[in-house]
Amino acid sequence: MAWTMAKWPSAWQLSTLLLAVGWALSFSVMTACAATANLAAKYLNPQLTATHTMPLALMTFTTGLTNVILPLLFRRLGRWPTYVLATAMGLAGSFLCLIAIQLASSLALLLLGMVGIGFGLSAGNNYRFAVLLLGVPKEEHAVASSWVIAGGVLGAALGPEYAKHLQLVLSQPYAGVFIGGAVAYALHMFLLFVGKRMLHFSDGKARSSDEPAAESSVEAPAPALPALPRPLSAILAQPRCFAAVSVAAICYAMMVSLMAALPLSMADPKPAWFLDQPTDIAAIAATGFSFGETSTVIQAHMICMFAPSFVTGHVIRCLGARVVQAIGACIYVGACLAMLLSIEYVGYMLGQSLLGLGWNFCFVASSASLVLRSEPGQELTKLQALNDLCVFGLSGLVSLLSSPALRALGWGGMQLLGFGTAAAILCIVAATEVAATRETGMSEGTAAK
Repeated sequence: MAWTMAKWPSAWQLSTLLLAVGWALSFSVMTACAATANLAAKYLNPQLTATHTMPLALMTFTTGLTNVILPLLFRRLGRWPTYVLATAMGLAGSFLCLIAIQLASSLALLLLGMVGIGFGLSAGNNYRFAVLLLGVPKEEHAVASSWVIAGGVLGAALGPEYAKHLQLVLSQPYAGVFIGGAVAYALHMFLLFVGKRMLHFSDGKARSSDEPAAESSVEAPAPALPALPRPLSAILAQPRCFAAVSVAAICYAMMVSLMAALPLSMADPKPAWFLDQPTDIAAIAATGFSFGETSTVIQAHMICMFAPSFVTGHVIRCLGARVVQAIGACIYVGACLAMLLSIEYVGYMLGQSLLGLGWNFCFVASSASLVLRSEPGQELTKLQALNDLCVFGLSGLVSLLSSPALRALGWGGMQLLGFGTAAAILCIVAATEVAATRETGMSEGTAAK
């Protein structure tokens, strides 16, 4: 195994660690925004409830759309300059959000700042694919991707924590949180410049630092011409590839919808609830939960999203991607059940923790499937851009609709939608298994002839 201490550290392992820390810093901003941004919108414009989830929705939309243009920027600028540009946009977005709340009291400026933060997140989110271009052995692809995603554990713990401490550091509530975001992006920028010599990607122009130019007079044999990349339609025609993109988009959208509505539900003194509750539970819920309690629930949710990534890659290798996706969907059912049956603090905490764990299993398994169904280089770059567009486009849409859905259906009604989403994932996984079994049978029949 490549991650043993005897072989540590190789160049690709150090580069993977650098990307993981960079993703942690970017993700800390996202987790802080998850706890803060929608409440800030409610603070700036309490009457227009439809706008209360717009900050997270716009950030998610921007992340998805930016991933469409990332391949173009990679070809024009290179990966490292593109990552620096995106990080600078995230830094500028954090400052805009700070100004919007503290000085301008402007929802429009807050939304503009969230666009910049979304641009910054797109680069960090791309690291899970970029790590595969750093000379990672093919058999370690799933493990390397899991370790980069696991960098989110640090971000998950850091973001809500500094949000709790910086929420009231300035005269306007929530403004101080974006000071922490600006610092995180500044550190990310510093890390990119310090680690520039290590980050030489196989689709870039630079040679890897651990592969110096040969000084021997013997000429190396000419490399074979690479095969032309397949069109996206041919790649997606594979049932397993199409299923991987579908499951990734659906599981991410489900997670975002329940996470975006969470701060509003917990802070609401009179949450809409479609079941009669015992008097003592209703009395607890009627007071609402504090920002610190909400941030702690978000923190637990985010940690459960990324902490399992240390072992998810190994689980995928043992059980297979489809089995892990099915397990994740079953965990989603448990999460919705916990939040359906209880609106106490423990119900929110247990449900959001299970929601994060289910997302990890579904999403990491889907990412691993995409890697296995495509070739590194242009094909993988195009496929990851399409995947991220589907994931963040759908997630942005459901995030935008989560506030109206919360007011119309109540927190419990949203859990019922979650049951349906988990069922859809299970149906896709089952259909993919049937198609794969039929394909295997046809191949064996052809070979027998």
